[in-house]
Amino acid sequence: MNNRRANVGTLIWGAVAGILTGGLVVLFAAPRSGIETRQFVRERGNQMRDRTSQTFDKARVQAETRILQSLQRTESVVHRLEEQVADLMRRS
Repeated sequence: MNNRRANVGTLIWGAVAGILTGGLVVLFAAPRSGIETRQFVRERGNQMRDRTSQTFDKARVQAETRILQSLQRTESVVHRLEEQVADLMRRS
């Protein structure tokens, strides 16, 4: 039982040492400072927002155009049908 406790204790200390070592490596090897990273993330977020907005605007314009085209076609079909019905009514 003591041997197991020693193994668990060693494992825990090893994990803590690994976490601390990893944290130090990340701090010293980070390509940017915290301020630079926040600025980078902010700029990328703004770029993504702008691209999303542009894509949405393009999609909205395309949808509006297609809706108007569909309405025009529908009105054209309705007009032709009305003319055909009126022609049939005159014939009978």
